[in-house]
Amino acid sequence: MKGEIEDLKGEVQRKIIEVKEEVQRKIEKSKGEVQEKIGNLERRISELGERPNYFPASPEFMSSRLTVKSLTFDGKTSWRVFKTQFDVVSSTNGWTDFVKASQLVASL
Repeated sequence: MKGEIEDLKGEVQRKIIEVKEEVQRKIEKSKGEVQEKIGNLERRISELGERPNYFPASPEFMSSRLTVKSLTFDGKTSWRVFKTQFDVVSSTNGWTDFVKASQLVASL
């Protein structure tokens, strides 16, 4: 009985050693793969750093922004109509509040 227990202990120890060795092999393999990928990324980053930063804009990627001419309040048109038209123009042109105020003052 004691011999069987010793045999089992020995077998368990061998299995533990085998598992440890297998885990170590997998770690080394993964480590090598990770180092290879890091090297590839470093090389790609280096290549990107050597490229010029300026790329001319391609016409198909350029958007032409529509702008609408500002209005002038002449007093003949009602204020409500002028203000509505002014709001449409400012929205279309994408004016900030500051620009809107400046344009409104200039149009009076």
